[in-house]
Amino acid sequence: MTPESLAFLRSLLDTPGPSAFEAAPARLWRAEAGKFADEVRADVSGNSFAVLNPGGRPRLMLAGH
Repeated sequence: MTPESLAFLRSLLDTPGPSAFEAAPARLWRAEAGKFADEVRADVSGNSFAVLNPGGRPRLMLAGH
């Protein structure tokens, strides 16, 4: 893990985000994902998405909670 990745992880873990109040860590994650993703967005439910190489094949989705 790079020092930058470790700093992001620490920042994410230090950001309060209990269930149903996850907006702050989600914003932090989207800001970090925006450094390398082609598209970053959130839906009305608060889920965050990042897309890399949208026209590429094969397609792969990673989900986490």
